[in-house]
Amino acid sequence: MAGDWKAHTVYTAGYSAESPQITWLWRYIEESSFTERTLLLQFVTGSAQTPVGGFAALKGHDGPLKFTVLKVHSVKTVTKFRHKY
Repeated sequence: MAGDWKAHTVYTAGYSAESPQITWLWRYIEESSFTERTLLLQFVTGSAQTPVGGFAALKGHDGPLKFTVLKVHSVKTVTKFRHKY
């Protein structure tokens, strides 16, 4: 699951796949138990199950949507991002 999730993730607002925080995130996910990954997945996507078709098939309210990691600089960033999606 972690490899598919990682392969279908985009990074915005200053993060890249090489950012230390992102490296830490994927290490945490890869080393987590099945239960911990399921709980994290539920928290970040609203579903405890991997999408049918893998993360390439992840859907948002308006259709297909990549899993996105957003670097938050301020509360305004969160509000702007929330209204965009």
